[in-house]
Amino acid sequence: MSDKAPAEEAHDKQAAHVLSDKDVCHFWRRYYYIANEPSLSTKYVELFTEDSVFIMGNRKATEREGKTIRALPKKIWEEVPSRDHDMVKTFSHGNHEDDTELMILGTSSWTYHERP
Repeated sequence: MSDKAPAEEAHDKQAAHVLSDKDVCHFWRRYYYIANEPSLSTKYVELFTEDSVFIMGNRKATEREGKTIRALPKKIWEEVPSRDHDMVKTFSHGNHEDDTELMILGTSSWTYHERP
C-alpha cells in the first residue's frame, strides 16, 4: 500500500513512460537510418507500438502488424530508388508531462524514377 495520494501515483506512472530528449533523438536517428536503407525495411515496423498512428504526407498507417505500417516502406521504395535523410539537430519545446513539440533540423534528398 502506497502512502502517496492518487494524483501522485498517477503522475509517477505517467513519468515512468516519458522519454528523455536523448531517447527521442535516438529514436529519430534509428528511424532515418532504417528509412534510408531499403534492405532494412522489415525493421521499420519494429519502430512502432501496436497503437501507433503514422502519417507521412498524404499516407496514414494505423496497424503495426497489419498491412498498413508494414507495407508503407515497400510502397515508398517502389516510388523512389534512393533517398537520404540527414538529421542534424532536434529541438523540443514544452515539458514532458504535457504534449511536447519536436523540431528536426536536417536535409533530405530523394531520387524519383523517370516517368515514361
